[in-house]
Amino acid sequence: LFKTLDGDFIESVSMIDKNLHSVCISSQVGCNVDCKFCATGIMGFKRNLTCGEIIDQIIEISLLREEPITNIVYMGMGEPFLNYKEVIKSADMLHSPHGMNLGRNRITISTSGILPKIKRYIDENRPYKLAISLNATDDQTRENIIPINKKWNIKMILDELERYPSDKKNMVMLEYVLLKGINDSEEDAKRLSSFGNKLKCKINVIPFNDIGNEYSRPDENTI
Repeated sequence: LFKTLDGDFIESVSMIDKNLHSVCISSQVGCNVDCKFCATGIMGFKRNLTCGEIIDQIIEISLLREEPITNIVYMGMGEPFLNYKEVIKSADMLHSPHGMNLGRNRITISTSGILPKIKRYIDENRPYKLAISLNATDDQTRENIIPINKKWNIKMILDELERYPSDKKNMVMLEYVLLKGINDSEEDAKRLSSFGNKLKCKINVIPFNDIGNEYSRPDENTI
């Protein structure tokens, strides 16, 4: 946890795996997307972080850990595409040779499906990896756990992603948190696979981490 100059607490996560040091950073204090399984959603929304506050998370972790940072993921607190301007500004600074000089495929920005900003991101030909927090394969289930699906449904998101200029080093990633009895059926697996095949993208299946709410992690056989 880091404390901003305004006294707000934000969370960043440092993850080291062999030669990779990935840092998961926040883009907002809290979040107003209200995903039902998300601990941050319980907090509600307070404010957007500035570009400087986003970058400062990287600086602080680089001072705390000896291993050089190799990857940045915007998957911490908040919805990055509801703070689009500051998030893109910070990513550009991290990518710049005058900043951290991270390669474009070393930076990933995640969104729960803010369709107008996905359209803008693609239209602006942004170079960074794009991840979609999908978490369901049918609209009714997704609406129950991610309310914004009522406004921008799965088909709308997938149709837009077909415009994304994927290549071997820059594929869209579909993130899928497994929730016991909610989105973990064999039918869900088949539909998720079909989405991945259609988009020729990566799929990141994430077993749920218990936060003491109504949701739970599936058993190992189901995972």
